Amino acid sequence: MVKKAKYNGPDRASAPQGRSVRSALTVRILSAITVMAALCSCIGEEPVQAGDETVTVKVRSVGTGTRAEGAAVTDGQAAVLNDGLLIFSLADGTIKRVFRVAPGITGGDVIGIEDITSTEGVTVKDIDEECTTVDFFGNIPTGITAPDDETDIALFRAAVQPVPALADGSGGVGTVGLYGRGSITATAQRRADFTAAPIGARLEIEKFVRDPNVIRTFEIDGIFINNFYHRAAMTGSGDSADIIYYGPNNLFEENGELYYATAYKGTLFDYDAASHLGNLAGNEYGPATPGTVWAYNVFAGEVPHIVVRLSNVEAEPQYLIDKGYATDPFQERASWYITVTGLRYQNQLLPALTGGEAYTMSITVGENLSTIPEPGDNDVEVDVKVNIVTWVPVDNSTGLPHLPW
Repeated sequence: MVKKAKYNGPDRASAPQGRSVRSALTVRILSAITVMAALCSCIGEEPVQAGDETVTVKVRSVGTGTRAEGAAVTDGQAAVLNDGLLIFSLADGTIKRVFRVAPGITGGDVIGIEDITSTEGVTVKDIDEECTTVDFFGNIPTGITAPDDETDIALFRAAVQPVPALADGSGGVGTVGLYGRGSITATAQRRADFTAAPIGARLEIEKFVRDPNVIRTFEIDGIFINNFYHRAAMTGSGDSADIIYYGPNNLFEENGELYYATAYKGTLFDYDAASHLGNLAGNEYGPATPGTVWAYNVFAGEVPHIVVRLSNVEAEPQYLIDKGYATDPFQERASWYITVTGLRYQNQLLPALTGGEAYTMSITVGENLSTIPEPGDNDVEVDVKVNIVTWVPVDNSTGLPHLPW
């Protein structure tokens, strides 16, 4: 495993580099929105003038999700569409038409969310007949403005957004950014079918499991996401120069580092050294709220690390006897750490996280404890529990009816 140097800020020149990808795996899909666009002869009340090009657009979206100490993402659960941009461009990338997707009535350059997510969909016109590509961006983060016509779509795709854009203000996953791109086929009924999926992935910790042969009791004081992209392009693509990595000499506590400031609490970390983060019942330590999980959204790409900070750790008496300890070594330190550096699926390490996928895990607490975070010589890999969720595209072979403005 390649080790990274400490990185405390957004200076790309001093940022650490990423690791290589080993193999590809399919795991559970967090959520997806099916976007369908069919360029066709307009059916409905308004006649189509000679030379007009129309496109029927439909977005399928239901459901929502939550975040730290929230409900686990369920099979078939989808992101919620709150706003977006639908952009048509030429083969050379020149933007010819930009539609804003927003609540309200469809008209002009605005497409109503209610229309675009309705059973019938919505048809818009005045699309340049030479357009070959449709890009859909859902849930636009604050600070990102729509591109102008005649500019290059590649520039907008590359626009960067910070990691908080992966969740709404309350830490939910309902407004996670969405992206999809489709090519318009050159058939009699020109159309483009494609899927707009979340650009973020989700890490879910169901519980910590006590090794009864080693540990008698413990508390969880903090959970910290480390080795993560602090920003990514509108398409979800991350740059290894934008990976944040905090090493063993850094403070894994609230306000200990830039991305563990209170503003990121519940987004990139959780910390409560006084009351702790959950409860131990038998061999299992779970969130304070029963039936929930600890969960964090991250940009897809390199697998992040999970640093867990523990306190009040006590060994099983028999473990001390078997090991020949006169006193409990776990009681000699106020804090202990577990650093998860890899996720396994079917006995294979995941090479990367994929946008729109949720990775659910349990973490064992035993001899994997270390005295420092990110120790390097005590890396921990955990198995992830996955289910595959697939959205069924809406059949649009006959075209969708035109809705007059």
